Amino acid sequence: AELVEPMDRMKGAAMLAAITGLLSVVLGVVRFGFIVDFMSHSVMTAFCSAAGITIATSQVKHLLGVHLERHHYWWETAGDLVAHIPE
Repeated sequence: AELVEPMDRMKGAAMLAAITGLLSVVLGVVRFGFIVDFMSHSVMTAFCSAAGITIATSQVKHLLGVHLERHHYWWETAGDLVAHIPE
């Protein structure tokens, strides 16, 4: 299904949030969090840092009020943002 209309996007986001929440509750009930103990601290730190960088570069354009095209990679977004700072 293509989520072109804003209402369809909101419905899709709400459904995805509900499914994610339900899955989180189920995994919490069955105590599945132990799986993180098998991952090194370095891996978890790198994953969280990468997620933060990706989210930050995708949202800072809204904070600064700069219109940018959507890019596939975060470094393209960051480069485009630096190029548009004078705006």
